[in-house]
Amino acid sequence: MIKPSRQISLYDIIIIMEGKTEIRQRPVPEIVDVHEFITLNVAYEHVNSTLEQSLKSITIESLLSKSVE
Repeated sequence: MIKPSRQISLYDIIIIMEGKTEIRQRPVPEIVDVHEFITLNVAYEHVNSTLEQSLKSITIESLLSKSVE
């Protein structure tokens, strides 16, 4: 199905090309405090959520209209 440019977001394009948009979390090394990594993982989840929302809000149509201005 072909979508109009106003319905295609950067998120859609990245998912098609890359399969995901998230920033990778690192595995927890055995020599560190696990609680520190829990806090870091919460931060990664927040960043990933913010990134996803931002990418979904940017459409091809909006990019094209800005390049014309």
